[in-house]
Amino acid sequence: YTFRVIAFDVAGNVSPNEVTADVTTTIDQTVPASSLFSVPALTTDETLSLFWTGSDAGGGFEVASYTVFVSENGGAFSPLLADTTLTSTSFDLEDGKSYGFYVVAKDGAGNVEAKQAVAERTIRSDRTAPNSAIEPLPLVSNAEHVQLTWGGSDATSGVSIYDVFVSENGGAPSLFWAGTAATSATFPGEDGKSYSFFT
Repeated sequence: YTFRVIAFDVAGNVSPNEVTADVTTTIDQTVPASSLFSVPALTTDETLSLFWTGSDAGGGFEVASYTVFVSENGGAFSPLLADTTLTSTSFDLEDGKSYGFYVVAKDGAGNVEAKQAVAERTIRSDRTAPNSAIEPLPLVSNAEHVQLTWGGSDATSGVSIYDVFVSENGGAPSLFWAGTAATSATFPGEDGKSYSFFT
């Protein structure tokens, strides 16, 4: 909106009716919107690159700044960046920890996007190798086959698959079973040979 005031005095004189407005104002009550670009659920990287964007459909002011919030291991959110004009940043990840993020936009009229109760994007850092082991076998067996059972653990993301190796008569290990989620198998041994197994 633009406004122009014309004054009249008692004698009937009128102030110049200029075309130029005295004042102009724009009403913008529309809250802006923002979003974070997707991030992986799990990562082995030490640093996360965060990207975000925003828009304002009110037709008045564009997005003026952003505040990015972070939560560690499901805790309370705190500002990572406050009232920044940036649309990206780097964040250092600690091994074994999970992080949640969301962003809040503010436009030039002062309208601020509502804070969120939950994270828009979450990521967990896992740079620790899992552990695995095969259950002990008898030193000597008269069975035709070797029954193998194994397992593993991982404190952060859990074990997904195993590679099982076998060594024959003390030779170099070779792959017996690759990329399996199973935790047991039967190995067809030969009479008179010795076998060692690894996961």
